[in-house]
Amino acid sequence: VNTIEHIRFRLLLQITSLFAAYASGIKPKSIEKSTMNKSLSAIILSAFFFVAGVLHFTHDAELARITPLPYAHQIVWITGIMEFLFASFLLIPKYRRITGILLGLFLLSVLPANINMAINDMPMFGEQLEPWAAWLRVVLQFPLIAWILWATGFWHEKKLA
Repeated sequence: VNTIEHIRFRLLLQITSLFAAYASGIKPKSIEKSTMNKSLSAIILSAFFFVAGVLHFTHDAELARITPLPYAHQIVWITGIMEFLFASFLLIPKYRRITGILLGLFLLSVLPANINMAINDMPMFGEQLEPWAAWLRVVLQFPLIAWILWATGFWHEKKLA
């Protein structure tokens, strides 16, 4: 995947996210701004994990190479299915909080693959990453987890009676 394809992918993800937000009826005046931001974040995260799930089936061999476990292909397929499930449940407010918790744990569980890729200087989708970029990918897992937990209401305010 070259740089142009990465740009197209990100643009498609942004357009899909905006369409999903519009289709779900999110309007600034209809709900509180913080809730709107969390809902919009959940929609964006859902689109991101849906695309990630697709990549687990379209680029399974490349993802299997960075998986430091036996049965790497099967693990890649299972995690792809899990990402589809997470993407779906992020869109259902009733299940959003538990989905965020499970997704955070999921991201911690796949972190060794990202670390393996950085340590062993492995290419990602056919492109060799600069070492700093591979390690940045590892470090960015933690703000991603924090964003997921925030967007899914893990840290919700308790109302006083």
